[in-house]
Order: sequence, then structure tokens, then C-alpha cells
Amino acid sequence: MGRTREFSPESVVQKAMVAFGQNGYTATSITDLLEETHLARGSLYGAFGDKRQLFRAALEKYDQENFQAMEQLFAKRGPVKKILSKWLNHPFDTTDVCTRQACLMFRAAMELAPHDPEIDQWLKGAFERYQNLLVKLLQRGKASGELRPGLNCKVAARYLGCSMHGLKSMRTMYPDCAELPAAAQMVLKAL
Repeated sequence: MGRTREFSPESVVQKAMVAFGQNGYTATSITDLLEETHLARGSLYGAFGDKRQLFRAALEKYDQENFQAMEQLFAKRGPVKKILSKWLNHPFDTTDVCTRQACLMFRAAMELAPHDPEIDQWLKGAFERYQNLLVKLLQRGKASGELRPGLNCKVAARYLGCSMHGLKSMRTMYPDCAELPAAAQMVLKAL
């Protein structure tokens, strides 16, 4: 009879998500993961298989948490530009550990997607889900008259997604840059 697990896989994935977010996939060693999760090597491999599988679980958890937060924010009633402003300013929330480091999905897109077809396809699917949420919110703003009637919502959603990734990257490189929130507001002026 096997031993029962004395740890929560969910908690391990959460801790791994933070470690991978701080260092990226390649620079996060198994030793780093063992230190962060407080697991023995055998327990880590027994529960998750290998580093890549743990990374994939962390990436999926990161995506799930961010997508749900975005869905909840975009479902709120009120001015669309106010909702978009809150979303664009999320990278400057210093209380959220994930905003104090690079976006795990963006890190994976830059580090792994160019040479890992499985991660590349998964990321493209995830980014399309985010794009679709943005399109729906923009269509709502267009229907209410808040946004320009000729606005191409699909192109605008792509622009907003690119802008968000740029803001997150700049926030990582320049954590104390006072101009970044103002830059986020400039993005909205294009709508």
C-alpha cells in the first residue's frame, strides 16, 4: 500500500507558478522548485512527472486565475472605458505577487513557444480566448455609443492585448516607473 500524500498538489502548483514567474522555465532549476515547494525530489516527480509537466500545470493555473479575473471584470456593468482602464492598470497592482513579476504566459511565449510546438499551440489558444473576451467588451462599448462606431473590435482587441503585454514587460523592467499608468491611459485614447 502506497503512502498518502502529505501535501496539496494545488499548493505545490501555486508555489511553482511563482518560481517560474520569477525566473522563467529554463532558469528555474529542480533545486529551485524543491526549495520553493518544500518537497523531496521523489515526491515532486511522483506527483508531477517532471519539470515540464509541473510547468505546464503552473501555466494552466496561471491562465485559469487570470482568465477568470478578466471574465469577472469584463462582466461588470458600467462604462466600458472604465473597465478597460482598470484592466490596463492591473500590472501596477503592487499587492498581487503575479503583477510584480513577468506574466508567466508571456514568458512562455518568448522562451518556449519558438521551439516547443505543444506550448506554442496551447498559448495561441489561450490568447485567442482573451482576445474574444476583449472583442465582446469592445462590441458592448460600441453598441452603447461609448466607442467609435467605425471601430474594428477585432483589431482593437489585438491592439489592447499587445499593449497589455508591453505594459507588463515594462512594469517588470521598470517597477518604479511613474509614467506607465499614464501610458496605459493613452492606450484608451485610440478607442
